[in-house]
Amino acid sequence: RKSHRTIVESFDYLIRNGQLDDDALCVFVGRAGWNIDNLLQEIRTNPALRDRVVILSEVSDEELVALYEAARFVVFPSRYEGYGLSLVEAMGLGKACISSDTGSLCEVGGDAPLYIPPHDIKAWSEAILDFMTDDELVRQYENRSRTYYSPITWDKSADLFYDHLNDKMASQK
Repeated sequence: RKSHRTIVESFDYLIRNGQLDDDALCVFVGRAGWNIDNLLQEIRTNPALRDRVVILSEVSDEELVALYEAARFVVFPSRYEGYGLSLVEAMGLGKACISSDTGSLCEVGGDAPLYIPPHDIKAWSEAILDFMTDDELVRQYENRSRTYYSPITWDKSADLFYDHLNDKMASQK
């Protein structure tokens, strides 16, 4: 449901066609979800990918922030997404984002990310290549994250919730 395969196939295509620098890495962060064993095996056994796809899990909050900050851009190819917390985190840090155009991601991301259908390998490959090679494009999408996205903090979220709850209770009196 997170469409890791979309990114792996796009990255593999770009490597095999010599379109990425030799030091380009694809980093996945988070625990392995259900039904991903075959993909993990394919990554481990693919000579083009095994040393260039990094899979990290159990990272601390500090490590996660450092990973976001070190990333050139962030991708979210999910087919189904409950909320899109990772997209929120990336935009909150001003990162350029490429996201699928499904589920809650468009609502959460607003006008900041570049949106692509999650199964369109060609479009993902082209976008990844563009973001890997075009500094100005990355700057534009970083600007979009900083300009079009205004994160709601936990405190602000709680204030909004209680304001709404108090309004509701006052209207029932």
